Amino acid sequence: MNQSRCAFSRLSIVLCLLVTAPLYAAEHWIKLTTPHFEMYTTNSEKQATEALNIFEQVRAFFLQSSNSNPTAEARVRIIAFRGEKDYKPYRLNEGAFAYYIRSRKADFIVMQDISQEHYPAAMHEYTHLVVEHAELKLPIWLNEGLADVYSSLEPRGNQAMVGRPLPGRSDMLTQQKWMDLNALFEVGHDSPYYNEKEKMSIFYAESCALTHILTLSNEYKSSFSKFMAAIAAGQPAAECFQSIYGKSTAQVTRDLHSYVNRSTLNAAIFDIKLSKSELEPEVSEPSELAVNLALADLLATQKRNNEEVSQRLTKLAADHPEDVDVQESLGYLAWSQGNAEKARDCFKFAFDHGTKNAEMLNHYASLLHESGASPQQILPVLQRAVELSPDDQIAWLNLASTTVAAGQYGVALSELTHVKKVKAEQAYAVFSMQAYCYLRLKAPQQA
Repeated sequence: MNQSRCAFSRLSIVLCLLVTAPLYAAEHWIKLTTPHFEMYTTNSEKQATEALNIFEQVRAFFLQSSNSNPTAEARVRIIAFRGEKDYKPYRLNEGAFAYYIRSRKADFIVMQDISQEHYPAAMHEYTHLVVEHAELKLPIWLNEGLADVYSSLEPRGNQAMVGRPLPGRSDMLTQQKWMDLNALFEVGHDSPYYNEKEKMSIFYAESCALTHILTLSNEYKSSFSKFMAAIAAGQPAAECFQSIYGKSTAQVTRDLHSYVNRSTLNAAIFDIKLSKSELEPEVSEPSELAVNLALADLLATQKRNNEEVSQRLTKLAADHPEDVDVQESLGYLAWSQGNAEKARDCFKFAFDHGTKNAEMLNHYASLLHESGASPQQILPVLQRAVELSPDDQIAWLNLASTTVAAGQYGVALSELTHVKKVKAEQAYAVFSMQAYCYLRLKAPQQA
């Protein structure tokens, strides 16, 4: 199975949760849905629509600039509070107006509010989501630098501009001593420059500036894709600069200082075309159950909240014993606690009661496989998954593999035709499976 489906994000995030944090269903919540996002919020419909338009525009920007799908097929769930008071029990830290966190069940972007002044923070977090789903293994300076540069995105009708310097970052470079680039490249998750407020400021400012020159300057931008591929493959940054740009870190440092001191910096303009469904979200008033479940799922992204989440979900299950979504959440909670048997039971309930969650079905099939279930037990689950999500190539590959195990070789070959683009890491599995099926069907030439 695709390991990215089955692993929590390794982000070391601690939510400031009070054990007695209340449910917020008593507030007036609305839910807005576009093709790629769903937002639960206590803000006004107008504010929420404007914010969702920004998210759709940013998504379109990434889609155009990368020529690939920037996110998972499942909608990103945005929880947007109305202010600090409601946000506080879920807050990441004192200075974070927004954050991104990923769980097996959903991708969350959480916002203190949806005022325009906090849009850059939300766009910063959305960039982290894109990098996460692209499975890019980037050093922290480049990951944060990209998030900062793209957080400057400004929609302008059917266009968007990227590259306006962030005032706080630019000011910091004139006020503090710069880090040596080699030290910048070595910053890790446990580094003081990533955790201590006084040191973080120059790290973020310099990372932003270096990424800006790489992505937007005339001298560096044409080779940035090569640089990105090399560094994502694990090549040290200093070696990447030397092999791709022919520059030492000392030369890059001089270029960067000169670049930052210019009176003007480059920006990029992109055309963005959005459909009516992307610009005009469906608006509804979610049930108390839906809101409380969404908030419980958010808290479940951190294991330290397991007791609180268990209490909430147990109560919801008692009040709504036939609800599929509650059972799915209970299943994910059990899975995160290492209780695979309970997770399978909850997912089976959801499957038997007609779940529409294709991703959950893939997870259920994985758990069944790990338990030693027969192909005949797993096949109906994966068949439902591809019916619900016919473009999910991983699900088709898993279905074909299970079909081969069931001895249905012609059917498996038909299922493999849905795997349109074979990644390098999938090639052996796909082509050896095809060869095996042809051999069993007595077609050695095709094999």
